[in-house]
Amino acid sequence: MLYFSFIYLWILVFIGKKYSSRTRFCLVLFPFLLIIFLRYGIGADYFSYERIYEAVNPYNLYESFDNLPNVEPMYIIINALAHLLRLPYHLFAGLFASILTLLILKWLQDSSPRFELSALLYYSFLFIYWNISALRQGIVVTILLFIYFNQEYNFKAWHKFLSVIILFFIHPTAIIVPVIYIIAMFKWTKTEFYILLVLAPVLRTIVKIFINIIPPSVPYLGKLFKYLDYDSIQLLSFPSLMRFAFIVFIVHHYIRLVKKYPYYRTMFNFSLLSLIMYFYLPTAMVVGTRTTIFGYYLIIIIFPMILDLYDSKEIYTLVLYGLLGLSFVSFYNELDKLVDRSGYKYDMHKLNTETIFQQNREHFDK
Repeated sequence: MLYFSFIYLWILVFIGKKYSSRTRFCLVLFPFLLIIFLRYGIGADYFSYERIYEAVNPYNLYESFDNLPNVEPMYIIINALAHLLRLPYHLFAGLFASILTLLILKWLQDSSPRFELSALLYYSFLFIYWNISALRQGIVVTILLFIYFNQEYNFKAWHKFLSVIILFFIHPTAIIVPVIYIIAMFKWTKTEFYILLVLAPVLRTIVKIFINIIPPSVPYLGKLFKYLDYDSIQLLSFPSLMRFAFIVFIVHHYIRLVKKYPYYRTMFNFSLLSLIMYFYLPTAMVVGTRTTIFGYYLIIIIFPMILDLYDSKEIYTLVLYGLLGLSFVSFYNELDKLVDRSGYKYDMHKLNTETIFQQNREHFDK
């Protein structure tokens, strides 16, 4: 199922343009819905969110808030509404993930010059963890990026402000978006981005001192920094080196990107600032990832835009296959991590056969 979807999307990159816009959208949507509704246990937090769902009492929200003190109130209310509709957990999670997928694919179709390639990158880098697993932050990331960076709809400032306020009560990382967005509205240069990156190892120490001042009891902020007891982000780790490569890749093409896509300048700045911020965080990798995922997410649009900069057939082909190769490496890495995060007792190849038609909870040790 997971392998089939990857190969299917990989092929669509080459043949998708032959079809109409509506047909292309349906063809891309198909493998995502296949996984969303047929999966069982796939997603690091599948059973965790199932436990949350079962703990919600739709007829006594106060009791639910007390029983789930670490779950944001708005998400509990959404679960309660699903209970009132008598939705089983799998259907509830499936509908939720489907809505997010529809939204993200619509955004990609509106914004990306290479829709199918963006969809493949989304599947390889983000879908498995941020759509069908981390539901709460997946909601926040998908909706806010759609509202802030979809030029087709041109959402007003009050739409953006209101969405942040509401989504803050689903996952507190929503508050990060307007902060980075305001900074991204200024005109930045390639040199300034490189200076920020070079200063990161020194200034992250200052950030750590600031974070340590915040008491753990402070609502939301205390929860956000609860992972401080973990090892700090390692600058030479694979996730760090990958982000470093992405930053250099985008900055190298920055002037040409802004020239060809001037209306997306703030989006380019936002992505770079968010990616660079990862190196300033002296926290555990999980916190660093969750607080900088917004800029990381944007690469699924920016990379195809970079590809579209090249007129030379040879260079275009080289960059295209480079991105396809990157999607394969990321997809394999995501599957490998999924086995570990899900507590799956077998190898990743067998994970492809876990569906709702043969549910076996004993296959998962989590």
